[in-house]
Amino acid sequence: GIWALTADATAGEALRQQAARLPEVERPVVLIGELPELDYLLSLRGEEGVRFDRILGRNPFTALRPQRSQKTSEVFRPLIARLLPDGRLVLTQVIPRHTQRLYELVSWGRATALRDKVAAAEEAIYADAADPLVNWDADDLRAALAAAGLVDVRLSVEEQTEERRITAGHLERWFPISAAEGSHPGAEGTGARLSYGERLLTGGLTVAEGGKVAKLFREQLTEQTVSWRSRLAFVVGAKER
Repeated sequence: GIWALTADATAGEALRQQAARLPEVERPVVLIGELPELDYLLSLRGEEGVRFDRILGRNPFTALRPQRSQKTSEVFRPLIARLLPDGRLVLTQVIPRHTQRLYELVSWGRATALRDKVAAAEEAIYADAADPLVNWDADDLRAALAAAGLVDVRLSVEEQTEERRITAGHLERWFPISAAEGSHPGAEGTGARLSYGERLLTGGLTVAEGGKVAKLFREQLTEQTVSWRSRLAFVVGAKER
């Protein structure tokens, strides 16, 4: 059998409609939910004991939203536990610390001092040794998967450039209205991650400077297509027999 998991309800329903056209023996099970909910979703179907020969995924580490107290290996253990002995995990994972820098997407004109301040604050986001989403690289990922129970872990890294359209929704997530007003609803200690605009404020920008940056981004990027760089790790590993 084949099971598929998507967090997007619209995509999940579309997959279910497509799957319904297949003969029953070929029809995949489409689960809708977040990766941490996998055990619960399977239990709803009475499939608590299901194990997989292969698990294929994209960005599972990011989807699992590790906490600051977690080691990278701990994040992957529940997923690897779903593999049969000698089963294989095959995944591609964006390495967040090498993702596209937003300050490089806009033209700053004569505001070079503000650009430098924004660049320093943004680079600090990816240099946070206490943040498990960004404090690792390809070698750390390989070691974490081995520590989580995989053997014969093979990993390669590729640079990728894609065309990405920046929507109003992107900009609202980067610069929430509350951040522009100087409040921090996602401040440390609440369990929520700070937005990009909020991180700029905690990184040394004033509220007025943060407002200027948000205005500049909205004016130049709303509904524009940009070249977006990222670094991807491609991983294959097996569970011990």
